[in-house]
Amino acid sequence: MRMVVIATRRWVMLVVLLGCVCATLFQAEIYAQTPAVPPTSITPATQPASIEDTIRSLIPALKEREPGLEALSKLQAMRDARVLHLLEHIRDRSVYEYKSQFVFVPVVRDDPVKGKVAEVYDLFAPVDAAGNAVGVPMEVVALEELKDKDFTPQRAVRTQILNALRVLGLKMDDPGLRRNAARDLGNKRQADAMPELREIASKDSDDAVRLEAEQSVQLIIASGFDTAATPQQKIAAVARLGELKSIRALDLLKEQAAAPGISATDAAIYQTAIEKIERHLSISNWISNVFFGLSAGSIFVLLALGLAITFGLMGVINMAHGEMMMIGAVTTWACCEFIGPLLPAGWFDWYYVIAFPLSFLIAAGVGLVVELTIVKHLYKRPLDSLLATIGVSYVLIQAVRLWKGDNLGIRLPAWAGGNWEIFQDVVLPYQRLFLISLTAFCVISVILLFRYTRLGLMIRATVQNREMAQSLGVNTRMVDMLTFAFGAGLAGLAGYGIVLTSNPTPEMGQTYIVKSFLTVVVGGVGKLAGVIVSGLSLGFIEKLLEPIVLIEKPLRIFDSTWAQVAALLLVIGFMQRKPAGLFPDKGRMADQADRTSAPFLTRTTRRGDLMLGGILFFLGLMVVPALYGMGLMSLEFVNKLG
Repeated sequence: MRMVVIATRRWVMLVVLLGCVCATLFQAEIYAQTPAVPPTSITPATQPASIEDTIRSLIPALKEREPGLEALSKLQAMRDARVLHLLEHIRDRSVYEYKSQFVFVPVVRDDPVKGKVAEVYDLFAPVDAAGNAVGVPMEVVALEELKDKDFTPQRAVRTQILNALRVLGLKMDDPGLRRNAARDLGNKRQADAMPELREIASKDSDDAVRLEAEQSVQLIIASGFDTAATPQQKIAAVARLGELKSIRALDLLKEQAAAPGISATDAAIYQTAIEKIERHLSISNWISNVFFGLSAGSIFVLLALGLAITFGLMGVINMAHGEMMMIGAVTTWACCEFIGPLLPAGWFDWYYVIAFPLSFLIAAGVGLVVELTIVKHLYKRPLDSLLATIGVSYVLIQAVRLWKGDNLGIRLPAWAGGNWEIFQDVVLPYQRLFLISLTAFCVISVILLFRYTRLGLMIRATVQNREMAQSLGVNTRMVDMLTFAFGAGLAGLAGYGIVLTSNPTPEMGQTYIVKSFLTVVVGGVGKLAGVIVSGLSLGFIEKLLEPIVLIEKPLRIFDSTWAQVAALLLVIGFMQRKPAGLFPDKGRMADQADRTSAPFLTRTTRRGDLMLGGILFFLGLMVVPALYGMGLMSLEFVNKLG
């Protein structure tokens, strides 16, 4: 007990010192950004306005012809992404004047109580690639409140806005916006933008922008929309698209290659270009699938780490483990909702850094309460602990639902929307890279804790021989409490990471709990290396099976659902052959099935193997697909069958 208290004090002191250092750096950064102002300096009201304030001040002028054209010229000269989004909102008629300010209203939906309602966002709210607002709206108001309040520019100004939007994206300072604009112009076959595209393709400072612009130029020529291009130039464009490995051009080239009357020479050029593009597409798809498999496997490993401790080491079947993950996700949402707005301007994204320790501590605290009130009475009673923790999971789900409803929208940090293109058409999202890094950090931390700390030594001693550990002075009751809380805290960190890929919901834990148990059991109960290998393997299996198409009609095999079914069948077959998992306990008979673990395979025969395989084949590829195809079985239920 004394050793645990000393270790706890050391950790508390370390956290306090780190907090002091972070607070000092935080204040220093604020002071560095806000220099001291002498008493005689100008007041804040006379200081230069921000870019957003300048943009807002120019919007009213767009209602009149001459002032509007002048204001539009000033807006275009800013070369700012917010100007581009504003003009796109005006084009889409989604800008309104509401409560003496300009707002963005992208969504109108039906509400069972209010009827048609509109989601009101800040004018400069971040948007995704499709132009939809990201995050939580400022208000949700009845559509009647916005009647006759939509912002409409003067007709000549609107015409000029539409003309400007045609190539405005090519003039932005942000390379990503220039690249998207170049791609859109090619996809829309806008031949009138050829001069601008040629200039970008030859002079832009960014390699990726030049590549997209050249692809768009060649795509417009090859499609025949450039009326000035000769047949020889069109064929040259086809060959160039093959050299550029333009995936965007693949469908067009296949369609033109199949057209009647094409010469043998031209057909050979088309075939060569198509083969180059398809080879590049195959390689890039496989690399992407491997990466996304690693990402999906990282999620399984991250959640199964805590379960490997509570279930694998302590023998407690904690069906509320998924809800501990949900607690971590909700804590992250709460930091975004309540702490983010309190941070200084420009520091909003730091809420995610603050949420890291809080998601662990709050989930660990909830786990500690569950252990003290329920689980401590149910050790060595696995079925009772299973039933009790199922009840705990429902209580936690309903508590969050009563507090904030079913869907908690969260505004992600700005960096989470970025990506890293390692080479052409292979893009790794930052949020997935962060998930992989978070998993690696947690795995290394658990290894260091169990191998090189006094607490880890006591946990291992208690797990191996509780009576001997007690006789040596280890407070096994305290070890049980800390171990269960630590496992719950790791689940909270899993929820902290998962919010980057999906919104927090009260029932999100139900989606992952089955796969978490599969990960622990397949890897070998209580084996950390087994958790890592099995979690990554499940992720790879699902992602590598998804693109395979065995049957198109009447049912498509495979897709994401079929990949999960196939993974479950593989797990069932594997566990029948190796009930102890990938990393069984050492010993000659440790991995042998007996009548308690696998009665059907106590004495394996070829006939028995064929019978088992036939049953699994019939259930997995006949019954489940038929029920799913008829709409009698949902994806969620297929997951629960696992």
